[in-house]
Amino acid sequence: MLTPPAGAGAPARRTADVLRLVREEGRVRSSARVPPGACPGAARLGAALEEAVARHLPALLAGLAERGRPEAVCQSVHLTVLGRAADGAGGVDGGAGGVVGLSVRALARAETAAGPVLLGARGAEPAPVLARLLDGAAELAGHLARREEPPHGWRRRPLLLRPPVAAALAAGARLALEAPAARGLDGRRGLPPLSLAELPPDVHREAAVDDAGAGLARHLWIDRGRFALPAREPAGGLPVGRAVWDHDLAALARPAPLRLRLESPQVAAPEEAVELVRCLEGLRRYHPGGRMSLRCLARAAPGHGWFAVRLGGTPLGLLRAVAGGAGALTDTCADQDVRSASLLLPAAEELERSSRASISAL
Repeated sequence: MLTPPAGAGAPARRTADVLRLVREEGRVRSSARVPPGACPGAARLGAALEEAVARHLPALLAGLAERGRPEAVCQSVHLTVLGRAADGAGGVDGGAGGVVGLSVRALARAETAAGPVLLGARGAEPAPVLARLLDGAAELAGHLARREEPPHGWRRRPLLLRPPVAAALAAGARLALEAPAARGLDGRRGLPPLSLAELPPDVHREAAVDDAGAGLARHLWIDRGRFALPAREPAGGLPVGRAVWDHDLAALARPAPLRLRLESPQVAAPEEAVELVRCLEGLRRYHPGGRMSLRCLARAAPGHGWFAVRLGGTPLGLLRAVAGGAGALTDTCADQDVRSASLLLPAAEELERSSRASISAL
């Protein structure tokens, strides 16, 4: 469901699809849309969606307008309610068994003086998800209260990538490791003792197998600094245990968004660190050679004004520079869903001397 910001005057657009998946020998082979009323197992999905539209979503839009202005003006909200009705054979139909794996994901796009920002939250019920999204909007507005010039000597201070920026780095590393060029890394130790795990997607959280009929064990793409690339499906090359049926393509595809968990040894965050707080416009693009470019909202310390920086480098090269994780693991819902602590990196000058990255104020 996609809605305009409060006061825009345009009606919300709502879509609801109920699909019947047909399995053969455990593997989804086809799907067909069925009327919602013909699928009793989807009743809870419909109730959650109706509640979000009738009660939660107007309150969310009003709250975003109140808490974000003028620092962060909400442009749109995308709310997804997802679940499956499972039969006794492990397939999906509308017969019995009710809904399994109900999930709610909300994304808001806010326009700020620094640039567009994605705010997100996910969970099992609409009310707490939208409450967390409102908290994120208020936090973002607080970060943007005033702009300052970068402090003198900021390039000699260590960098602290807060969870929303660490999440973009984790997602970039996961995508880089799926590329054919990364297959030679399997089994090699090339990173600090970090671990990057991929969890089953929301649509399979309560299932036993994926849509290709394979088990849903947790994938460790990086295991304490060692690359551990998962096996791939012979047909299509998808990682085993992560196939999701795409009705529009009539084929198995990679889950979107990915669910990742990045863990690292704990370190204390230096008081003089420059914090990269949030990504602006998300993961912008890959460049030749596998480099990525991130525009980030930064500040010299809590309570100080913001400035913008551009961070460039390969995801794996940046992970090689990580000294450890600071603070608690925190969920970030944006381009991908990632659970991570803040990541401590060397100062900009040191990163550039090692050719791992480039970082500049905008």
